[in-house]
Amino acid sequence: AGQVDTALADIERWRRDFNCALYPESELPGDCRLRRQEPWRVMGDPATPILAAYEGDPLFVRLIQGAQEAQHVFSMTDNKWLREPDNPRSGHVSAQPLGISEHFEFDIKVSPQATPRLDSLYLGSTIDQLWDGMWGLVRSYGRDPGTGLTSQRGMARLNALPGRPVPVPPEPLTVDRARQVCSSD
Repeated sequence: AGQVDTALADIERWRRDFNCALYPESELPGDCRLRRQEPWRVMGDPATPILAAYEGDPLFVRLIQGAQEAQHVFSMTDNKWLREPDNPRSGHVSAQPLGISEHFEFDIKVSPQATPRLDSLYLGSTIDQLWDGMWGLVRSYGRDPGTGLTSQRGMARLNALPGRPVPVPPEPLTVDRARQVCSSD
């Protein structure tokens, strides 16, 4: 009975730590051991990955299909990319099939719709993959149309849950050009 109690206590600790990752900083339970690393995550968000960016930021996607026999299809709503990255006349697509031992890399400009906030869904193509959690969101925040600068706190606003304050987006990341590894070309 002692081992069962210990195992159940470990499972409960894992469940609480996992749930802590889903709470905003202001609502964390007192016994959380995890450090908050996603300030854009709000209560009610899915547990799958949420990638935050600002409108116009480059998003580099690398897909790798290992040794699975089945073909998979990666797709993303609200974003398109060139079928052949080096050919501007190759046409835009929003899905990419992958077969055994294939890989693809492509660039996306985040949220070209000029919206204050947009959640774009990325996912695998089958119901099983959705059930297994093979999906997530790209959460993009708009830019001030007058200046083209990233939105100030208060311009890009998120929807609030009833009885909760409206969350604000995180501060934009600054780029230290002296430490930049890759050229911007």
